Amino acid sequence: MTTGKGAGRTKTVLCVDDEEGVLNSLKRLFRGMPYRALTSTSSKEALRVVERDKPDLILLDLRMPELDGWGFLKEIRDRGFSDLPVVMLTGEGAPAPMLRGYQEGGTYYITKPFKPEVVRNIVEYLIGDLTDAQKEKLELLL
Repeated sequence: MTTGKGAGRTKTVLCVDDEEGVLNSLKRLFRGMPYRALTSTSSKEALRVVERDKPDLILLDLRMPELDGWGFLKEIRDRGFSDLPVVMLTGEGAPAPMLRGYQEGGTYYITKPFKPEVVRNIVEYLIGDLTDAQKEKLELLL
């Protein structure tokens, strides 16, 4: 299943993290961007949001209560959201979790503490309405 987004529609980013401070930082970041930000401190609730709102991109913490980020990622892939970009946003910066993230269907990996411009650039690159030239410029920053 693809996310089925039409041109001209405001794109949605779902931010999933059990830390309110991280979610507040992401909400502030998206206020200056042309995206609607949804937040969830529960991965199980976030699964319902994915089904209901069909976000264009997910920013996902790996260390979550109830269902960790790995389980969440597997669940949405099993539900048919194979093309939905999932950016893992986590404090786990070692090579092994990063490699696992890509192997299990993650699109990109950002370590905490994150720089807002890095998140902004990755989101723009993955779901922004950019020309090829603009994408090429962003690739140099990623």
